[in-house]
Amino acid sequence: MNREALIIASSCNERYAFGLLVMACSVVLNNRTSEICFHIVEDGVSPETKEMILGKVASVAAAVGVNVQLHFIELSRIDMGAFPTMGGGYSTYARMFLPWLVEAASLYYVDADILCNRPFFPLREMEAIHEGKLLAGCLDEEASVQKDEVWTQASTNDIYLNTGFLWMNLDLLRKVDLSSHFNVENIIVDQMFRTSAHFHDQTLLNCICDGRKGVLPGNYNIMGAALHSGSELSLDDNWHFTGSDKPWLTAGTLRHLIVPFYQFYVMVQQLGMESFLPYTAPRLPLSRWQYAMRHFLAARLWFRSRKRFRRFKEDVLIYRYSKSTAARYHARLEGLGMK
Repeated sequence: MNREALIIASSCNERYAFGLLVMACSVVLNNRTSEICFHIVEDGVSPETKEMILGKVASVAAAVGVNVQLHFIELSRIDMGAFPTMGGGYSTYARMFLPWLVEAASLYYVDADILCNRPFFPLREMEAIHEGKLLAGCLDEEASVQKDEVWTQASTNDIYLNTGFLWMNLDLLRKVDLSSHFNVENIIVDQMFRTSAHFHDQTLLNCICDGRKGVLPGNYNIMGAALHSGSELSLDDNWHFTGSDKPWLTAGTLRHLIVPFYQFYVMVQQLGMESFLPYTAPRLPLSRWQYAMRHFLAARLWFRSRKRFRRFKEDVLIYRYSKSTAARYHARLEGLGMK
């Protein structure tokens, strides 16, 4: 493998496979390096789905002139022991075992529910800053406010990272005795499982790397309230669809997610993959009669409930913003070579 190759690791089960496909395509489109190598730790992904992912990523890479390798690694190679399942499987724990699954000095881990609009090369120029660190990621300010009890007890008040987007120093991680941390009899793991921690995998990794973590620019992992705000989004940031609502599983009717969801749909449309969605994705812009009906309903709401009217007015503004940003995102993708 080319020493300058960009190495990306991720994980998924069948439920997250389509999200992983779009994530991988977005990485290829925004990183015109000589070579990109994906290592995907999979938990029960069907052969047909793997073939679909391999074929689509290869076609996108060929269209923009990028050499891509994609390798699937079966999670069954790992003894998960007493780890509790999350999201119906164990794939979320895969990042903890990457030092022994991938032969590389370092890599970037990217969750399957991230849309990568930002190139990696600025981060690669910053890697020297994280010398001596086990990993680096973006601060998770929302989760840190409601930290798991186990984190509060085990931490030395170090920073708390969201582990959806990480730079991982595999050479140093291999030197850490992680087996003791993965033992269910370990006090941290025991407390975590007994108290039903909210973020099993994330909190455990933060505990293991306590005091040896670096911070990446926050626009590589926009999540939570920042993602839901809509109007604050930049088309050049990475969007992380945290929580149970995913754009390939939930139709874009959720008011607080309408803007980022539509950008995901724009990517799907540009890639010609609408048929792979398990539902019909909503379309923008709204038709003229839909706008007329909305204004009629708004007039009725004005007389009945001022509060409901203000909420309805906000909805209309959100749809209008979605329309304009969808057009800008179309243009951005076309500029990257997706016609």
